[in-house]
Amino acid sequence: MLNEKTIFILKPDMQNNKLIFDYFVKLLKINKLTVYKKERTIFTENMIHEMWPQYIGDVISTRMLHNYLSNKVIIIIYITGRQAIKKSLKIKYKIRSRFAVSPIQNCLHCPSNNIEYIYDRNVLKGEKQEISYSNKKCPYQDRERYSKVTEKNFLRIADRLWIELSQNKNYFDYYYFVNKNKLHFQYQLVLVENESYVYDLSNNYVASVIYNIIPNLNILSIYLCIMNTISNGESILVSSNDYETLVKYKQELEKRYLLGKVIESATRNS
Repeated sequence: MLNEKTIFILKPDMQNNKLIFDYFVKLLKINKLTVYKKERTIFTENMIHEMWPQYIGDVISTRMLHNYLSNKVIIIIYITGRQAIKKSLKIKYKIRSRFAVSPIQNCLHCPSNNIEYIYDRNVLKGEKQEISYSNKKCPYQDRERYSKVTEKNFLRIADRLWIELSQNKNYFDYYYFVNKNKLHFQYQLVLVENESYVYDLSNNYVASVIYNIIPNLNILSIYLCIMNTISNGESILVSSNDYETLVKYKQELEKRYLLGKVIESATRNS
């Protein structure tokens, strides 16, 4: 089997942590992957948009990515070896599962296939790329409802969340801190990740729909729930002793292409 080539982009939280970097080097040796080139580059906002176009239209994630990477020195590691792409994905998963602070602050990036490798490599070279991901757009019939939450509101939440995470708080610990009171009711409405819909929904759209359907939730709590759902497959959205109201919320969410389920609280049962 011929050797493959791929790259690792080492993000600031990994560069500044010797424990993570040493673990990365150890995993490269275990997987018999060879570093044949290293370089440093400064990520511009345009490079961020091209490297992660799936966040276009997601104001909060884009703002946090800019805070995290924009105008920062980034280390690029060029790798070669048998099944380099497959092995690098396993390395990325191991490091992120152990050290990632949040879905944004996640230590490192590597391509998932050869097409993405070529795309990422060319972005790093400064070559103009045709975006390889579809932009996330909300369905036409919901644009008026979606626009009720302003970009200013989203940016305010993004900056607040970034401040919290910059104080060395783990995203998932912060999520449970903000939402701890949801465990004290009999029933829970759980937001469930669903990739079967035709629409590729932006996080902005999802947050706006939830905000308009469930009036007692704030945008920060909603966004934390969305990101936790992306990471873990599902997340508690709201709790209540009123089962019928939660079922009604669930039905309204499904009309807007969001998937949920109403369950009995495990905490109450235990």
